[in-house]
Amino acid sequence: MSSFEEEAFIPVAPAEAMERLKDALQALGRVKSAKVMAGNSISVKTGISIKSWGETVTGSVGPASDGTVVHVRSQSRVRTTLIDYGRNRQNVKQVIEMIQVA
Repeated sequence: MSSFEEEAFIPVAPAEAMERLKDALQALGRVKSAKVMAGNSISVKTGISIKSWGETVTGSVGPASDGTVVHVRSQSRVRTTLIDYGRNRQNVKQVIEMIQVA
């Protein structure tokens, strides 16, 4: 199964980081459903595109000294996907860029 994940530090409180994360995940495009899990993580499912059968993108926030660590993971929804044409990496990079700029 194809996936990509990355962590980033942002110098804001965890509650603010969670709001930024929610907004960034919704802005991915092709979002079909969103689910908040355990209060500090959220997961969205994207629809089919010409490059993929959709992805599940999950983000979580955790406190760190002087800010928050945000972990973002994108995974192909179809288990037999071996090549994602960079779609998972693109999803993660886009979310991290958006939460750092906001």
